[in-house]
Amino acid sequence: MKILLAPDKFKGTFTATEVCAHLRAGILESNPRAEVIEHPLADGGDGTLAVLLAHLGGGTVTVSGSGPRGEPVRAEVGDLPDGTLVLESASLCGLSLIPGDQRNPMSTTTYGLGAALREILSWGRRRVLVGLGGSATVDGGIGLARAFGFRFIGRDARELGGSGGELEHLDAIQVPRGWDAPARGRLRALCDVENPLTGPSGAAESFAPQKGASAAQTRLLASGLTRLARLIQRDLGIDVAEVAGGGAAGGLGAALFAFLGAELVPGAVEIMSLCRFTGQLEGVDLVVTGEGALDAGSFRGKVVGEVIRACGARKVRVAVVCGRDDGVSVPPGVQVLCGMKVIDARDLRDTGKRLGRQ
Repeated sequence: MKILLAPDKFKGTFTATEVCAHLRAGILESNPRAEVIEHPLADGGDGTLAVLLAHLGGGTVTVSGSGPRGEPVRAEVGDLPDGTLVLESASLCGLSLIPGDQRNPMSTTTYGLGAALREILSWGRRRVLVGLGGSATVDGGIGLARAFGFRFIGRDARELGGSGGELEHLDAIQVPRGWDAPARGRLRALCDVENPLTGPSGAAESFAPQKGASAAQTRLLASGLTRLARLIQRDLGIDVAEVAGGGAAGGLGAALFAFLGAELVPGAVEIMSLCRFTGQLEGVDLVVTGEGALDAGSFRGKVVGEVIRACGARKVRVAVVCGRDDGVSVPPGVQVLCGMKVIDARDLRDTGKRLGRQ
C-alpha cells in the first residue's frame, strides 16, 4: 500500500511536517509494509516558508522590523535556490505575536511588514513571494502602504497612523510622487483564502472576530474597509472591492494589489505547484490531507480543498484528518477521520493506525 501524506498545519498544535511524522509512525505501526511518502503543504499562512524550504531547499536571511503593535521583531526571509525570496506576513504582523487576551485588530497595523518588504524589494530579486495568512490585522493594508510613502488623511486633515480602527475616519489617499506600482511583475501574494475585501464574506465579517474584535468592532472595521475600497477607486482608479483574495490577512491582499501592483494567487495551488504535488500521485493508493478544523473555508482556497480537487481529477482516494468537523459536505468517496483532541501526538498516531489498517 502506497500512502501520500499531504496535510496543512494543525494551527496552534502541529506543523504540517509534525503531522506527517506522527501519522507515518501510526501507519507503519499497524502496517509495517506500507510505503509512506511525507509531502507537507501550506496555503500561504504560517508554515509556508518551512514547507517551501523542505521541498525546494535554500536558506534564510533575517530582517529586522516591527510587529503588529509596533514592537521590534526579527523575521526570516527564505532564499530559494532559483533566487526567489519568500516572506510570511505572519512573521511580522501575525496573531502568534500577540497573547490571546490582548488581541485587538482595531489597534494593529501592517506597517512593519511594509517596511521589511520595501527592504526586500530593494535587493533587486526577480521574484518575491509573500504568504498571506495568520495576521493579527484588519487594517486593509494601509499600514503597509504607509511604509511605501502613501499618506492616509482623515476627515480632520491629519495623517492617520495606519491601524484598523482608523479606517472609519479615512477621507483621502495621497499617492507618493512618481508612484509606479514598484512590485508589478515581481511580487506574488500567496492568498490563504479567496474572500474579497468587502461584503458579507469580506475581511472584517469573516475574520475580525477570530482576531479579537467584538461584534461592534467588526461592524466598524467592515465599514472602514468599504470606505477604503471607495477611496482606492476614487484616488487611484483601481477597483479592489471584489478582487478574489483581497480580504486575505485583513485586507492585505487588496493593498498589495492596489498599492504595489502585486499578483494575487491562491496560495495552496501555488505551493502545490512549486512542490510538484501532482507528480507525487503516480501509483498512490491513498492521499491523506488534513487541518485542524474542517469547515466551509476548507474549500475556499485551503490545502484540503485543493488536494481533494487534484486527487479527484486523477481518481485517487482521499482521507481527511481533522480535529473538528463542522459537518461540511465533502465529495463522494472522501473519508473524514475526526474526533481527535489534537493536543498530543498520540491522537495523530492512533489515526495513522486506522489508516494503516485500511
